[in-house]
Amino acid sequence: MRPESVNTPDAFLQTVYQKEQEMNYPAVVDGIGFAAAGLVLTTFYMHSMIALRWVAIASNLAFIASGYLENLAPALLLHLLLLPLNSFRLAQLRQLRIGALWSGQIPPTPCIRAPLRAGSFRRSK
Repeated sequence: MRPESVNTPDAFLQTVYQKEQEMNYPAVVDGIGFAAAGLVLTTFYMHSMIALRWVAIASNLAFIASGYLENLAPALLLHLLLLPLNSFRLAQLRQLRIGALWSGQIPPTPCIRAPLRAGSFRRSK
C-alpha cells in the first residue's frame, strides 16, 4: 500500500509494521540456515566423538527451526529423525566413558589409523 492511499494513520502504521516484518523475517531465517550449515561444517573438524555429537545436535535443532520457518519438509523431516539418533549415540558414548572411568581403564579416544600398505597386516593384541 502506498501512503497516499491510506485513509487513517493507524492503517499506515500497520502497513509500515508489516513491511518491516517482511524485510526482517527472511534475514532471520537465512541467518538460522547459515548457522545450521556452519555447525555441519564444524562437525567435520571435530576430533572427539562426544563433541561431534553435541555440535550435530545443535545443527539438528538449527535445521529443524530453519526447515519449519521456511516450510522445507524434507530438511525438517530429516533433522527430526537425526535428532533422536544423535541424542541416543551421545548417551551411548557417555555411558562408555563413565564405564571406562569406573573400571579404571583409560577412556577410549578417537584415533585415525594410517591405511594399510600392500603386503602388510596388523596383529590384534
